[in-house]
Amino acid sequence: MISRSSVSTTGNVPVPERAGTVRRFFSALYLMTLDRHIRCLVPAVLLSAALLAGCEDPGTGTLDPRGNPPFLKDAAVTPDSINLGSLTPGPSGLLAIALATVRVTDPDRGGVLTATVEVYPLANEPPRASAALRDDGVAPDATAGDGIYSARVQFQVTESDAGRFRVRFSAVDELGLRGNAIERPLVLARPKPNSPPVLSALIAPDTVTLPATGSSLITMSVAVSDSDGYGDIRDVYFRNLDSPSNPTQRFFLKDDGGAGTPSSGDATAGDGRFTIIIQLPNTTPRRDYHFAFQANDAQGDTSATLLHVLTVR
Repeated sequence: MISRSSVSTTGNVPVPERAGTVRRFFSALYLMTLDRHIRCLVPAVLLSAALLAGCEDPGTGTLDPRGNPPFLKDAAVTPDSINLGSLTPGPSGLLAIALATVRVTDPDRGGVLTATVEVYPLANEPPRASAALRDDGVAPDATAGDGIYSARVQFQVTESDAGRFRVRFSAVDELGLRGNAIERPLVLARPKPNSPPVLSALIAPDTVTLPATGSSLITMSVAVSDSDGYGDIRDVYFRNLDSPSNPTQRFFLKDDGGAGTPSSGDATAGDGRFTIIIQLPNTTPRRDYHFAFQANDAQGDTSATLLHVLTVR
């Protein structure tokens, strides 16, 4: 028999107090278990989102939620080498012409693309030429809709422009997604054998005495000539052959009239004398240093090495 004092009521139905306690225990246990699952689930969801956000496409960079960008491959330039002697001189120089082709696919949206080809010198300069690549079957494109985009690029050159050029292919789809870029070389060759640059008249101190504190500034310059013209000279530099860290590192001399930052120390721009200022801290080891001066031309030929020994005291 159950006494009244051991009974609690819910509405009009009597419930044993022990049974209510058991029910509350299992309710609390359920809530604790649910809370633990939620707390485990939320980091997992966040981790999954982070992994997706950082997913990289090796061809085009971070994946775009709008879809896949166009993909370029099989780029070609025909011819990939042009002898300047074969070109007919015009009022503005020589006209170089080449056919550029590339295969472009866009798996999300078919072939609605803007494809472009540009021709750059090796130096950091604006493009010499650009053209729209088309897949419409109109010359120079061979077949419409075959995925191969074509264009004829042409630009004015002189013999001093002889050397390697970069032909860059790119494409953007109608949503603004940019595909991978491809570059191919185009060589403009002189009709006569190339001559490398020649270095002479090096001006540099033989001995430097370092101060007790601070550093010393040293100016060095060298005259550079090229039988193929001043414009054929691309780089003038020296290497410290005794560098303990990188004896192949190049330090570039300039013929810019000292216009750069920091100043090269060059006196007159374009006079064929290339100059550099180097700084030697007072902590520089006292010893002999062997400097190798060289120059490259647009054809990739390198001058003979001009050696200089600098004694640091």
